[in-house]
Amino acid sequence: MLKKLYDWVIRWAETKYGVPVMAFVSFIESSVFPIPPDPLLMALGLSKPNKAILYAIICSVASIAGGLVGYLIGWTIWEIVSEFFLTYLFSVDAFNYVGIKYNENAFLAILGRLSHQYHIKFLQSQQAFLK
Repeated sequence: MLKKLYDWVIRWAETKYGVPVMAFVSFIESSVFPIPPDPLLMALGLSKPNKAILYAIICSVASIAGGLVGYLIGWTIWEIVSEFFLTYLFSVDAFNYVGIKYNENAFLAILGRLSHQYHIKFLQSQQAFLK
C-alpha cells in the first residue's frame, strides 16, 4: 500500500499538474479528506527547491480556504438539523451549557482537538454551531 502511495505522489510531482493537485488535496483535506498533502508538498519542494516556499504558501492558502468551507459546511448543516438535535438528542439547556463552557475554555478545546488529525475537521464545524 505504501508503494502505491509513493508511486502516486511521485507521478503527480513529475507532472505539470502536481501543484494544482497538491492545492486540491490540501483544500479538501482541511475539511473532509483524511489524507494530508504533505507527501506531495515534500516531493514538489524537493524536486524544485527554489520553489519550495511558493509551494508551501499555495498549500497553506488552499488549506485555509478548505477550513473556511468546512466551517461553512458546519454552519449550513447545523441550520438544517438543529431542530432535530435540540428536540430528540439533547436539551437546549445542555447545548447552551456546552456552548458557554466552550467559550470559556476555547483555547484548551482547540488545543485538545489538535492532538488528533481527524478531530480538527469536526472542530471547525462545531465552531459554526456555537456562533
